Amino acid sequence: MRRAGLGCDIDVAILSAGFGLVTEEQIIVPYDITFSSMGKQEIQAWADFLDIPASVQQWFEAKGDLNLVLLGDAYLEAASMDASWQIATPTILFCGSVAASRLPDWHNVRKVTLTREDARRLRQGLVWIKGYLASRLLERVCREPGFLHRLFDLHLDLIGELAGLSEAGKQLSLLYPPAK
Repeated sequence: MRRAGLGCDIDVAILSAGFGLVTEEQIIVPYDITFSSMGKQEIQAWADFLDIPASVQQWFEAKGDLNLVLLGDAYLEAASMDASWQIATPTILFCGSVAASRLPDWHNVRKVTLTREDARRLRQGLVWIKGYLASRLLERVCREPGFLHRLFDLHLDLIGELAGLSEAGKQLSLLYPPAK
């Protein structure tokens, strides 16, 4: 855990195709492997070898203020998430429509489905948008602790709110200018 310059503590964990679930304190050697280039059976075999499903499930069972998950389809496959999992901490899950449709509806998890329309609206790729929205969300939660409670208001256009978009979809401000 590190003390963020924004007034809150942040734990970072990354699901690595090379090493499994790693924390920011772990030192790892450079590697060149991704689940995105593997088939379903290869993903499952490699994930089992790295003990990914068990370590990710344990991470979700830990109590905290907020889990923020950026999830791609191949990494969802590696984690083997299912309805039997107990998710102890309120969780925001940024994912694509395929991942969103495959995930169960847990009571304290908000799936924020990113679509091609969001990519057009923000004029960026979906992978970039996940990272961008995550950084904006963390910044906002740290600066406005009350925002944490609004994250689960399903009437809140979370993508628009974080990206600085008005109700009509007009861009007001972006941390990084959109690609031209």
